[in-house]
Amino acid sequence: MLTGGTGGLGLGVTPAVLHHGGHLTMTYREEREVGRLKSRLSAAEFERIRFVRVDLTQETAVARLIDDLGRVDVLIHLVEGRKTCAERQFPSMVPCEWFFVFRLIH
Repeated sequence: MLTGGTGGLGLGVTPAVLHHGGHLTMTYREEREVGRLKSRLSAAEFERIRFVRVDLTQETAVARLIDDLGRVDVLIHLVEGRKTCAERQFPSMVPCEWFFVFRLIH
């Protein structure tokens, strides 16, 4: 499973995993993110990805995803949580926002 596969790091990691013959389950939040990734992959590579729309900030949604998958052999967790604020605002985040980002990436 690959989280954050449609983001900046994911656009580099996803093709590398597929190049080595992997099949992926990839989480995403917005359809346009999938389209951006699709434009960078061959049709054969794109077919080896199972896309699952899920909000990883919702614990019940994550639990449902894990139940649906049944088994995860490898987890590549690239979600970083920066969408909660602009990058330049990150140092001024209040402690509860820091906690949100920490929980999302750990």
